[in-house]
Amino acid sequence: MAGKISSLLFITGIALIGYSIISGGANAGIFIIFPFVYGNSIFLLLGMMFTFIAMLIFPFEFSYENREDFVMEERKTRAGGIIMIGPFPIIITNDESIGKILIYIAIVIIAVMVAISIYSFLLLQQ
Repeated sequence: MAGKISSLLFITGIALIGYSIISGGANAGIFIIFPFVYGNSIFLLLGMMFTFIAMLIFPFEFSYENREDFVMEERKTRAGGIIMIGPFPIIITNDESIGKILIYIAIVIIAVMVAISIYSFLLLQQ
């Protein structure tokens, strides 16, 4: 039963918000990358309450009795990532082989960025 109540509340809340928008009781939009919803419909209010309650309940739905289901096995995790600040890559990894791959990927990304910059500069000159 873990996760079922919050999932049901969340889906119901999103459905109520969607119904409110479709029926004209609410409006939705996007500001930069952040979606927003506003209106004066009771369905919008219920939908927002259901989604908020679902987010509050979710962390507490997994009881300690079900911990046997989540047995963690020992394994070595290899991970890495690239942070691009302009043309400068910052490579973070805990494995040398992944580090080499990320260096190659960073070089390709830099080459593509330089090619796009040169191409756009040449287009502006015409």
